[in-house]
Formats: sequence, structure tokens, C-alpha cells
Amino acid sequence: MAKRIEQMNASEMAKFSKERRESMFQESTILAVQKSICHCDIGTANRLLKVLPFVTRRSGARQALIAFFEKWGKLYFDNASRELKYSKKRNDLIWSAEYEAQVKAEPWDKQIGQVQRKNQPGVTINAYEEFRKLLIRLHRLSNNPTNTMLHEALVRKVQSEVYLYGKANNLADEEKNGQTLFDQSVQNQTMNASKYAK
Repeated sequence: MAKRIEQMNASEMAKFSKERRESMFQESTILAVQKSICHCDIGTANRLLKVLPFVTRRSGARQALIAFFEKWGKLYFDNASRELKYSKKRNDLIWSAEYEAQVKAEPWDKQIGQVQRKNQPGVTINAYEEFRKLLIRLHRLSNNPTNTMLHEALVRKVQSEVYLYGKANNLADEEKNGQTLFDQSVQNQTMNASKYAK
């Protein structure tokens, strides 16, 4: 009987093409799910986690494989031991021809992109603060006599709009700092600093 991929060492795996290794790995993931359901076996799944880098180095592959086992098998990932463990909570799972077809229809590597997107936290961007930082940077650059600033009208327009927006919305930073780049006096100084040459 031929060895399954999770039973091979690196040199044995190297004899196979990349496509063949991926195919063998896919077959073994289905077997690992079946064993977890029918025999409470976690060994196959954990061995697959160990050989995964020899099959693919795609970013997010490990997370996708773990997610696949947690979804389809009686398995969960234990962060303390960094291994898959048997889940007693998944008593609803029964291995059948229909269930096997469902597992085969959704290969583990199909989830790589989905897991990556799910795990990426949303970012909150404070546009007002970003514009303030940009204008402060431009102000500093304009104070250097060796620099030449183009598009003075654009800078003035953006500066004016950000200043009015901050004032109209009573943003805490404007009130706390007393005098910032967007206070009228500093705004006039910046505009009159005539480093905005065309």
C-alpha cells in the first residue's frame, strides 16, 4: 500500500510534482475529516498541518486548513498546544456519502483567500486628521528656503476647507490646541510664507 502524503518525509515528497502533492494532500484532508468523525482520530489532521509547508507556501494556507478541519471535522485548534484537538461538541456530524460529497465540493485551499479577508480587521480612517497631517507636513516643507512648492491654489483651497470643517464641527483638537495650523492667524502665515512658488 502506497504511503499517504502525511506519512512521507521531505525527500519522499520531493519526488512528486507540485500538482501531484497538492492532489495527494487534498485526498488526505478528506480522510482526516472522516477519521475525526468516525474514529475520533486527530493524528492525520495534525500530521497534515506539519507537512503543509512542503505542499504550499501560500500566505494564509495554515489558517485555511485549520478552518476547513473545524468546519467539516470533529476538530478544533487549541492555541495553547498549537495543535488540533478532538471536539466533543460536534456530535451532529455523521460521515455519509452525502457528507463526503459536500466536503469534496469545498476543497480546503479554496478557503485561503476567504480566511485572509475574514481575519483582516477593518480600519477606521480619520480623513480630517490625515488632511491635517498632510498640511502640517506641507507647512514645514514650505518653511525650507531651498524648497519650491507648486500648485499654491490647491494647497490654499484644501487648507481653507480643512480649517472651516474643523471649526464648524468643533473638533476637540482645534479647541484644545488653541493655535494650530488651521487657526486663521497660522493659516495666514502659511499662505504668506511665499514658499509656494510656481
